[in-house]
Amino acid sequence: MPQINPAQTTLAIEFPPAYGSEGSYVDLEVRAEELLAALVALGPRNQRLGFDTASNDRRYNRPIRERYRGALPAVQMGAADNVEKFEKEAKLSLWRATGYTALKSIKPRLATKGEVNGGARKMWRDFEHAYGHTSTRGARDRYKRQLSRTIKRFKDREEHLTEAA
Repeated sequence: MPQINPAQTTLAIEFPPAYGSEGSYVDLEVRAEELLAALVALGPRNQRLGFDTASNDRRYNRPIRERYRGALPAVQMGAADNVEKFEKEAKLSLWRATGYTALKSIKPRLATKGEVNGGARKMWRDFEHAYGHTSTRGARDRYKRQLSRTIKRFKDREEHLTEAA
């Protein structure tokens, strides 16, 4: 039990950075990096979705058809495949950031597979709603900047601790 000095204005108690066995928690720096990766993946996903829309809309597709000519169907299929790739990347990064992958790896299970998967799907829908649409690009970009600053602070702190040692 820590001793408390009534004259002291702040407590200087060191808390361990993590509780539980390795893999059963989410490191805060890794969380920020994974959230940033999820947000970054939404941009290229939206670009590929936009390409599909534009290439099939008579108002916008003329320059696209002129550029790709007979290869347009293959380019459209490639864009569609990349939509899935970037969305999967965003989902996995979000789930790693929020601890859902750690929850799945803990033995014995703290929740059923259905509970974990249901919670992860709900979290993805909420995240997608808040940051995934082209109309939420401003919110997505603000969050990316905030996370980048957080990651930089972690890196600066690590450098400071290394220099002090």
